[in-house]
Amino acid sequence: VMRRHRGHKKGPGHHAAEAHLRPAVARRRARMAKMSPPELIKFKKKMHEKRMKRKAAIRAARKANKGKHKKHRGKGLKHLAKRLERMMASSSAGEEEYPETGVAAWERLKKGNARFVKGELISFLANIAMEANPEARAALTTGQHPYATIITCSDSRVSPELIFDEGLGELFIIRVAGNVIDDIALGSIEYGVEHLHTPLLLIMGHQSCGAVTAAMDTEAEHEGPIGEILEEIKDACVEAKKKGLGEKETLDCAIQMNVKNTHKAILAESDICKELAASG
Repeated sequence: VMRRHRGHKKGPGHHAAEAHLRPAVARRRARMAKMSPPELIKFKKKMHEKRMKRKAAIRAARKANKGKHKKHRGKGLKHLAKRLERMMASSSAGEEEYPETGVAAWERLKKGNARFVKGELISFLANIAMEANPEARAALTTGQHPYATIITCSDSRVSPELIFDEGLGELFIIRVAGNVIDDIALGSIEYGVEHLHTPLLLIMGHQSCGAVTAAMDTEAEHEGPIGEILEEIKDACVEAKKKGLGEKETLDCAIQMNVKNTHKAILAESDICKELAASG
């Protein structure tokens, strides 16, 4: 739409510009051109009043909507809180007792993983709601009482709190690439099972493990700290290749054997873990 600026006099191209105006505007201008001066003043005054009424209506609508949004936001938060309470009440997660034995701890982990697979993160959402409360967070600073010690890979895709549907203070986790152990990791494991008295020690491998995949090239010589990790995993890869399986199946087999080797190493190198395992 071409508009004529204030102070701009009508030139030769004025009529050509009007041809591009919207039909309603063109008709209004045609009417105004036929009006007498008194009629034109009256018409402009009427148009001005209409504009003022329209602006006032817009301001009133915005003010009313602003209040509604605030009111709706408050209702939405209350509705979400009530819905979460209902979900917790109807879920087995809200009825679970805190595990005192390894068997009970394992069963709780399996149930949490089942909820994760289904997308029902009930207790995880409940923990987030609790941890958003400053008093609840302060309570966690006085001590921790996890029910499971978990050694797992550093891979960003296998966070135990998420895949087992748990929150703060419930899992004692040691993460290292390839879930291999050294003296430092072993010390953390012993702290979990002896000092924190977790009834369960879980060694968790995972599919598509990058550390095991890299160690599958058993003929290569790996150097530096990363090389030390791969050397720990290499024995599992060698044994898996002897099975004569396909490439993917061989990798999966190596991942499983690496977990078993870590289990053997813990029992062989830690008298504390060996004694606790023997006592059940």
